[in-house]
Amino acid sequence: MEEVNLIAESVKFMFLGMGVVFAFLTIMIFVLKAQGIILTKFFP
Repeated sequence: MEEVNLIAESVKFMFLGMGVVFAFLTIMIFVLKAQGIILTKFFP
């Protein structure tokens, strides 16, 4: 019974980590796009 609980907890942490990485990469993409727009506006 302890193995099932350990596997469920590891799956939960795996999805939590994947969600954090996905959110970070999505935010980074939008920040880099905005940075490109701002830089081309001030330095054509």
